[in-house]
Amino acid sequence: MEEVTLSVGYLNYASQFIRIIHDNPGSNLKMIEKIVSNADIIIGKASSKIFLMSLDIGWVIIAEDNSISLNQNIRDDVVNDSIKLQRELLWIYIENKRPSWTKYLHKGVKTLSLRITKSDIKQVFQDLRLFVEPDNTTPEIIQWWARATIFSRSISNQKLLETGNEGEFLSLNFEKERTGINPIHTAYYSHSYGYDIKSQKDTIDSTPLYIEVKSSAQKYENAKFYLTRSEYETCKEKDSRYIFHLWDLSFEIKRMIIISGEQVLKRAPIDQEGGTWTNFSVDFSQFNWNDAYESK
Repeated sequence: MEEVTLSVGYLNYASQFIRIIHDNPGSNLKMIEKIVSNADIIIGKASSKIFLMSLDIGWVIIAEDNSISLNQNIRDDVVNDSIKLQRELLWIYIENKRPSWTKYLHKGVKTLSLRITKSDIKQVFQDLRLFVEPDNTTPEIIQWWARATIFSRSISNQKLLETGNEGEFLSLNFEKERTGINPIHTAYYSHSYGYDIKSQKDTIDSTPLYIEVKSSAQKYENAKFYLTRSEYETCKEKDSRYIFHLWDLSFEIKRMIIISGEQVLKRAPIDQEGGTWTNFSVDFSQFNWNDAYESK
């Protein structure tokens, strides 16, 4: 199917299509097509395209007996309210298709409106009153954004987790090749250790080496990592035996540099009277990437 950009027009067509399916439970495609052709509605020749779009996005579902039903999120109480129905259709579109701007939903209306580049999508949000000023919100709008925020954050957290896992696996392989032994993936057991991997100095010297892995899907020029208080204290305790692997995962060929704990510790903030810091950020670009290790 040709990719269709969500727009106000398509949502209007889809709303009518959804109501027909809702009012005719158990109908198959032929029955729905007959109803559409006999009804005085706007859909007209666009019915086939709207149906395929609805199926692709997940607004409707075809069962094994060829009967058509609605997505379970499209409840009876929203079907006859055009704004509520179209907000739900937009939500299902976001949840199932995950357009590129989904990751900005939790950053608020202002940021999202700047990140959405397609005018059709912006118009959808505006027409559904999801881009209103703070003093014009309603409980329904706040609830829609709360759900979108939770979903967006869960996706961001999942991507961060995947990025972190990829870096750790790359470091595990790097250490095995470097020392000839299998390093211990301590982060797998618990995050309370204050480091991710326990290895050794080299193939002969078994002095423990504690490695904290920091990874980014962004180019190192734009990437940063965060150090928690626990990691900071462990780094101080282990002294020269504590190092960092910084991974730039933005290209097919992954790049990594090794930096000492001392290089990071000296960039830590200073506790102020009456308060202590809990974490701080460091830019990848503050370190020398000229001789980075490369791994496919």
